Amino acid sequence: MAESILTVELDDSDSAFEDGAKVTGQVIVRPTKETKCSELSVSCVWATHGRGNVNTGAGDKQVLYSGTWQAGQEYNYKFELTISAWPPTYFGNYLNVEHAVTAYAKIPWAFDHTSPPAEIIVVADKSPDDLAPKQNTQLGIGNVIGWIILVAILAIFGMMFLFLVPIILLVAAIGWFFFSFLPKSITGKVSCDVQPKRLKPGQMIKGNISLNPKRTSRINGIRYTVLGEEVVASGSGSNRKTFRHELYKTVGELHPSGHLQRGQPLSLEFEHALPPESAPSMKISADNEIAWKVELRVDIPRWPDWSQSIPIVIEPPGFVVGAAGRIEKDAWLVKVCEQIEASWENAEQMQLVLSAIVGHEFEVQLTDLESREAPGEDAIFSSAPPSGKWFETFNDMYDLFLVVLLPDGIREFNTIAYRGRIRIIGCVLEEGEVLAEIVSST
Repeated sequence: MAESILTVELDDSDSAFEDGAKVTGQVIVRPTKETKCSELSVSCVWATHGRGNVNTGAGDKQVLYSGTWQAGQEYNYKFELTISAWPPTYFGNYLNVEHAVTAYAKIPWAFDHTSPPAEIIVVADKSPDDLAPKQNTQLGIGNVIGWIILVAILAIFGMMFLFLVPIILLVAAIGWFFFSFLPKSITGKVSCDVQPKRLKPGQMIKGNISLNPKRTSRINGIRYTVLGEEVVASGSGSNRKTFRHELYKTVGELHPSGHLQRGQPLSLEFEHALPPESAPSMKISADNEIAWKVELRVDIPRWPDWSQSIPIVIEPPGFVVGAAGRIEKDAWLVKVCEQIEASWENAEQMQLVLSAIVGHEFEVQLTDLESREAPGEDAIFSSAPPSGKWFETFNDMYDLFLVVLLPDGIREFNTIAYRGRIRIIGCVLEEGEVLAEIVSST
């Protein structure tokens, strides 16, 4: 392919673009010889990469020119494109979604030219009902080949599949017997639900389960699990492989090990706050998705468990999230502090926010840390803090006032300029202070 003569320059390459926003810039053409162009266009495009098959899509497109370029000249064409924010930019482990602006020149009877991608960050604060891209999604070549093979097999061996129907029905009946009939012979009729089924990161999810045991039986416990995963697939047909990466998992106990008593109904409820940086649910294709669910399980020893999975949808938070090192962890910190600030007047809500971020760490840069006394009795902690020294600092870039604890076990610490990881551990409502613990220095 000939060396590209096209370059895309953005007026603003640093901002994050929301749905409906305008991205502007210019396409620069530097031909090395007289070149006839039947169409010069510029488009917003996106693509997945990672362990799954590649999916691509195109958004807004603008045709800029058709005609002839002379060698040695430079041509500039202004453009304005409208952003479509689904799927949003995402940097993960097995799945990544990147957006860019690219220019394309159709050259008759010669190689076409495509500019190097000018990458942009696209964020969303809501998702479509089906979680799928709005338009122009292209299947990876592996998918296309797979569908062609499937259609051919059905056309050639269609009658043969009729003989498999009884076998399929038998397998389904066996599955129903072991995974539905047998568990319910102990639990009786079970009803369960979670609400809301669409929620934002950091929001509280509530659930319940009710059962009426048919007989007295021992159980190992009743639990709920909240699980978020990247689920990607590569290849097709017999070579298709599925990969899963756990983004978030928590298991809560609703009922301890013991006995279910026949004829004694049991109703249990739970609530759980999702982490503020939860990755949004996405269904880009059958090959690339982020899936969330709540699973309820009655663990029955030496017997098939009763279980049910309820899908939930995590809406995008309005900023870039992901699991890889390219994420700006301090941006997450800002969002966390915003949630804390919104809860100053409500101690109960503050406890819920703090419980949602227990164990989550943030990368920060702090300067001019000054020694101070430990917070008083009015401080709210997610758990008892370790012993150590307390400092206070203000981060001008993110407008954050932090009171940080240096645990006794950490020896190397620069109070003039600190760079490392912290975790939020509490707050002081009356003073409007966010409390954090130093985890490590970098």
